[in-house]
Amino acid sequence: MALKTYTTSFTALAVLLLVLSSTVSAETRIKARGSGFVDVIPDQVIFSASVTEVNRNAVEAQNRVNSAIGTLEKAIAEFNLVQDSIDSSALSLNPEYRWDSDGRKQVFVGYRVTRNLEFTANGISEIGAIMSALTESGATQVSTPRLSYSRPEDAKQEALRNAVAHGLSVVRTMASAAELTMQAINSISEGSEHSADPFEGLMRAEPASAMGEAHQVSVSTLRYTAEVSIVTTAN
Repeated sequence: MALKTYTTSFTALAVLLLVLSSTVSAETRIKARGSGFVDVIPDQVIFSASVTEVNRNAVEAQNRVNSAIGTLEKAIAEFNLVQDSIDSSALSLNPEYRWDSDGRKQVFVGYRVTRNLEFTANGISEIGAIMSALTESGATQVSTPRLSYSRPEDAKQEALRNAVAHGLSVVRTMASAAELTMQAINSISEGSEHSADPFEGLMRAEPASAMGEAHQVSVSTLRYTAEVSIVTTAN
């Protein structure tokens, strides 16, 4: 009698394992990547300019550079700038030499002092005017302005939502093509950090009318992108 009970239990266990095995083997894992983006109109512009002076007297060189930076700061004060965005603290001082081919030696020229000025302007309508103000006020170099957006987190979240929606759409398409039904989402993870595409859209054009008019510019949109990886179960 004991042997019969053991045999019956073993048979039931075998059937249960067979059912579980069939259930597990019927499940299919589907993995897909999703990408999303959102285009925004830039509403801020980051400017960077510098003043350089070479002088055998390092103190005099610094004084001249500081004076020039002060002039630049006064010139941009009339524009609509983001509060507390002006930064002119970056200063470099390096000895400079030239090669004397006759004497076959390095000859000290002076100290090269450079001070940078960076700030952010609200809106994009004053790009040309600000660049003109910087060059006319003594900036040694003016870098290409960089478009920016004042609410980047909003754009990043929207791009992420679009990436997830795209990834789920890919999963459903794959499951449908394989005549399967998506049962559960196992995991969703970011594939890369959100970011705005590098600045590409600033174009300078000569003024169409009177001399001295600030250069006109046109700008493109900024694109924030996101990527996700999605793993689901289907059967």
